[in-house]
Amino acid sequence: MPPLANLPCPRPAVGMAPSAESRANRMSKALGTRIHLSVVPSPSELEQARERLTRESCPRRYCWYWHTLAFDWDLSPEEGCEVAERHIHRLLLQHQSGKPVPAWQRCCRASGNAQHPDYYEPREPHLEADGWPEDFFSVVGKAARRRKYERRRRGKPRRETE
Repeated sequence: MPPLANLPCPRPAVGMAPSAESRANRMSKALGTRIHLSVVPSPSELEQARERLTRESCPRRYCWYWHTLAFDWDLSPEEGCEVAERHIHRLLLQHQSGKPVPAWQRCCRASGNAQHPDYYEPREPHLEADGWPEDFFSVVGKAARRRKYERRRRGKPRRETE
């Protein structure tokens, strides 16, 4: 068998542009992957979650950016939220540049600041398994929409971007 270094590189499929080939190569590489052990909350933990979690609060184990599959009540949402370290845009920039990129994203649910975006990404299998409605934490009246409505009501124009 010939050594791997002597094997020819696979050719792109017929009609596939070079840019599509490079995109396919980028998409096949793992970025910031993590494997979680299965965590099944006890009935008392689920009851505590139903008492403590609201639609607007950090959903903890029900968000893909929460650091584990447990509720981790001893941590604040800001300590357990990993959106800054694991957001796909930051990981892609870091991968493309080959240099560390400082974390800049902050979720409004973790920080408590309504000016930050809502990065909640639901873990539907866990919501369903624990008996929550799939859209329970999907906030309809987000702060940005309220600000937009208030601006329109006052007659202030939207800031122009160049």
